[in-house]
Amino acid sequence: STATPFQQGRHRLTANFLESNTTTTTPMAAADELSIRERFQKAILMSNPSKNNAKLAAKRHTKVRELLSKEPWVESSFLTGSYARSTATRPINDVDFILVVHSRKLPVAADPRECVRQFLSQHKQRIGFNRIRDQDHSVGLHWDRGPCIDVVLGRKNDGGYQIPKKDSGWIATYPQQAKDTATRANEECKRNLIPLVKLLKRWNAEAAPKKRRAKDGEMKKPLKSYHLEVMCYDVNRDEFNGQPHQLARLVVLLQHLATKVTDQYLSAPGPGVTPFHTYFESGDHPWTVKEVKKILEQGLSCCSSAVKLETSSPERAHQELCAFFHDIY
Repeated sequence: STATPFQQGRHRLTANFLESNTTTTTPMAAADELSIRERFQKAILMSNPSKNNAKLAAKRHTKVRELLSKEPWVESSFLTGSYARSTATRPINDVDFILVVHSRKLPVAADPRECVRQFLSQHKQRIGFNRIRDQDHSVGLHWDRGPCIDVVLGRKNDGGYQIPKKDSGWIATYPQQAKDTATRANEECKRNLIPLVKLLKRWNAEAAPKKRRAKDGEMKKPLKSYHLEVMCYDVNRDEFNGQPHQLARLVVLLQHLATKVTDQYLSAPGPGVTPFHTYFESGDHPWTVKEVKKILEQGLSCCSSAVKLETSSPERAHQELCAFFHDIY
């Protein structure tokens, strides 16, 4: 019978992989020494930050936060973003923390962002960073190597916070709700969800189809990392937990994502937060929802085939997973 476009997409992924591995030494040679599940579990573990990377990230954010905490205009600070939610992947590229300031204790007529920038510049040698950047939502400290530190100004607002968006006022964010949602989803999925979220985030950043250049010249991956993460949170618990191993759970998760990516109203936890889909509709993102859905469906097909072929044809199962995950598998 004639293959559907969905099937054709998977066949193209597998064919492309086979064409690029025609020599006698292939990833399969190493993979044959491990079972499908062992190899897949290794890929999951390799998505975690290395110990040295995590240690350096902790050292840097701790030093910056401790220095800032001594200033009279600083009320408090707390970690946020993927680092705080334990969903950061290898390597940790940045650590975000929200800096809550006492607006009345700032120097007269001072801009909070400028206060932070000046303070950090004065302590450049002590902190050890190479350059400082005024970013969209934060003041970023950058080193030549290793994770950067993003200082996000925040002010309390209706159970959450408002953070500045460069040149366009303040936007609402609810970091504690975001962290609680991730933790609850992972617990309800018997702590098997976050490891797969990390794997998919790494795939999105490294192994998905080549990044495309947006109008502003920046290279974009198919999905924003946090969008991908939040989509995973409401996977059907019974279907997910009913699977015998992580590869089978990934199939359930990909099936969920291929449908969820079309949800135009999904947003980060918290009231009044802008839906994720606005970045698809902005005209600057070089991927369409339809294209991303197709990529997820191809991944679903590859992983479903790997589960079916695990016992009868393990080499072919390895090929299916390599076709989707490439070097991270």
